[in-house]
Amino acid sequence: RHGPDAVDLDKYSAHSYHSVVGAPWICNLYEVPGTEVLGTPKYTERHEADDLLPKVMENIQGHSATIYEQVATANIPDSARDDPSRPSLAGAISAPAISTLRLEVAEPSVNEFLDWYQAEEFPRLGSRAGFLRARLARVNGFHPWHPSDEPEWVAIAEWAAMQDAVGSDGPENVIGRHDDRFGDAVSRLAYTVGTHQFTLLNPSLWGP
Repeated sequence: RHGPDAVDLDKYSAHSYHSVVGAPWICNLYEVPGTEVLGTPKYTERHEADDLLPKVMENIQGHSATIYEQVATANIPDSARDDPSRPSLAGAISAPAISTLRLEVAEPSVNEFLDWYQAEEFPRLGSRAGFLRARLARVNGFHPWHPSDEPEWVAIAEWAAMQDAVGSDGPENVIGRHDDRFGDAVSRLAYTVGTHQFTLLNPSLWGP
């Protein structure tokens, strides 16, 4: 029910992944045009009228709704964002498996962190079998009813298969590589690998 509601409320897509490495167990990803989608009368009315929502919220743990904006990508064509009102499906999330790394980055190290990802980490991911795309995103705004305390940054990599996502790059390697490179400038690192459960798209919002 929630997935169809999400795409009906002017969200581009709703995806669900279940973690096989790390936590939380469920990772739902929604692609949205911007934070303004969460403040429309239509969204507010649907949220307030959802009689199942209180019961759902009472029976889940560790819930967090974090709004991120993409700031860097790998293997996503620039043309996918030529029309901000109708981005191309070439830039959409569409993978059997994803890995995510959530972390804080000290402000003085942000530019160095971005440069490192684009010059070293994205190419390193791209050299691995089954790599499809990657995104680096930063918190941009807060959910109107469920503000998040998740780390400010997230790196999301898409993989052709679960065995590719897991590979030889376990949590210790991923977190250790960031710790070795940035030391105390990074913190709260949390790594997950998830397998795809479902995807729903809003066809009226995507370009070719």
